[in-house]
Amino acid sequence: NKPSHSFNKYLKFQQKDKEVIWLQKCLQYLGLFPKNVPFSETYGPITRKAVHDFQKKYLSTNNQGLQVGPATIKELNKMFGVYF
Repeated sequence: NKPSHSFNKYLKFQQKDKEVIWLQKCLQYLGLFPKNVPFSETYGPITRKAVHDFQKKYLSTNNQGLQVGPATIKELNKMFGVYF
């Protein structure tokens, strides 16, 4: 099932936050986060690679996946956001 979530918080590499689990679920849905890796609150190397791949594919940007900032949040919300 496609995840449904609105992102509104910047995330950075090495950060620990519950929002990272939603990020991982959405990236997994797109085939960018491995299915054999459990979701966690940690924005670690596997999440960083998935974010990097997302940014290259959908944003034509390259910040090495070090952060989920305004452009990435906007694109994620276009795909997965819940609007009321």
